Amino acid sequence: MTEAMKPCPFCGGAGWVDFTDVGRPTYAVTCCGCAATGGWSKISEADAIFRWNMRTEPMDGRWKKLGPTPEEDDL
Repeated sequence: MTEAMKPCPFCGGAGWVDFTDVGRPTYAVTCCGCAATGGWSKISEADAIFRWNMRTEPMDGRWKKLGPTPEEDDL
């Protein structure tokens, strides 16, 4: 049984599994919202979903801002 696919870690959008066969079959998950791609696998669709779902969660449940963006540096 394939595990449920988590939402995109960047925008929260739904993902879908993309299949390409250029030399060797490859599966990857692509976000429908922001087109982020991850979970690359040459094994199976289920493995691509498993890899997409593997991510580190922030320790306090929120993302931590590390510093100003280049635009904020100009202010």
